[in-house]
Order: sequence, then C-alpha cells, then structure tokens
Amino acid sequence: MVTESTLFDYLALFFIAVIIIRGMYYLLKQSGGAGIKRYRLAILANSMNCAVLNFFKLLVLSFFITSIYMVGAERSIEDVLSNFLNGVDADVGNAIIHVISIFVVYHAFRFCHKEFAE
Repeated sequence: MVTESTLFDYLALFFIAVIIIRGMYYLLKQSGGAGIKRYRLAILANSMNCAVLNFFKLLVLSFFITSIYMVGAERSIEDVLSNFLNGVDADVGNAIIHVISIFVVYHAFRFCHKEFAE
C-alpha cells in the first residue's frame, strides 16, 4: 500500500496536536475559585469553535480562488481540479494549507494562556 502522506503532513499534524495539548495543559495548570471548571470548559469550547470557523473560512477562500482561476483561464472544472489535485500545484497548495492551518490553530488557542480573573 502506497501512502500519499509526506513528512510535511505528519509534521503539520504534530505541531497542531502540540498546540492543542499545550493549550489544554495551560488551562489545567490554572488554579482559581469556584468558576474555574466552567471557565476552562468555556475557553476550550471557544477555542475549538474559533478553529473550526476559521477552517471553514479557509475552505471557502480556497473555493473562491479555484473558481476565479477557472473563470480566468476559461477551463472546465475537471481541468482545474486535475491541475490542483495532481502535480506541483498540488504540492505547493498542500504546503500552504498546512502552514495556514498551523497559524489558525495557534491563533484559536491563544486564549488558553490567559489567567482566570474573578
């Protein structure tokens, strides 16, 4: 069985997992009063929702870039998708998406480092 995953794919997933686990670690490390459990849960849920929303925005942006490329080049959808899914354009796009994904997750979980203030 041949896999299409590269070392860069695994590194990007590793960094995303490290960012999420580090955010959860900082949340668990905080000590506070009565509302700390609700605060931890709310911050974690807010961070996950922010990441999901930003990934959806990234998906919509990539769809618009693909459609603008298709209209500008006056090509069919099959030609454009085969160009973006195979070859050098696919590798470059994959690398760009992974780097943007790491920034999206880091940006979403930045609130986990804030201290609980009553």
